[in-house]
Amino acid sequence: MCLAYIAGLIGLRDRKSVQPMAMRIDEVGYDQLRRCWRLVQRFARNRSAEEGR
Repeated sequence: MCLAYIAGLIGLRDRKSVQPMAMRIDEVGYDQLRRCWRLVQRFARNRSAEEGR
């Protein structure tokens, strides 16, 4: 599911939000992509906190 999310981000489509990505990808649902988005956000926050030390 996270590979589908990343592919949606780097794809050529204009809309990069989770809902349009989920509508374009048949095998991955909105809830699954949303969960991956939350993991990416958490990772980014943790990474920023580590760099700020």
